[in-house]
Amino acid sequence: MRVVAIQRGIILRWAGMAMVSLALLSGCQSGAGYSGPQSGTGKIEGQVVYRERMLLLPGAELEVKLVDVSRADEPAEAVASVKFPVNGGPPFLFQLEYDRADMRRGGRYALQATITGREGLRLMTNEHVNPFGEPPVEVLVRGVPR
Repeated sequence: MRVVAIQRGIILRWAGMAMVSLALLSGCQSGAGYSGPQSGTGKIEGQVVYRERMLLLPGAELEVKLVDVSRADEPAEAVASVKFPVNGGPPFLFQLEYDRADMRRGGRYALQATITGREGLRLMTNEHVNPFGEPPVEVLVRGVPR
């Protein structure tokens, strides 16, 4: 009976590791190349959120950019951006329009967001955010060390 329980535990551990591996691999595909239409105007709707326990002071600005991150050895190139004042706490809703003619078929894209205040950069994204996910796309920004 004990041998069966041990074998069952080993099988469950292997199954768990396999599920985690598949989840990680599928996450790598979340930023797959752009395959949408090549003409007209596209629109990305989303919200920027942060987990820090703070409120933004008046004068803070949020900028959200759609960037081409296809080339690992070059800085990300902005395809479109929107910038507007914010204060208080999240979520901050945004709508970003872009020209589909600027998109490269198979290109890899991401959303980047920054929040600046009177004292400079306060919050920014630090991970890949797929701009073409199910709307509203959520962009998490984190505090910048001072």
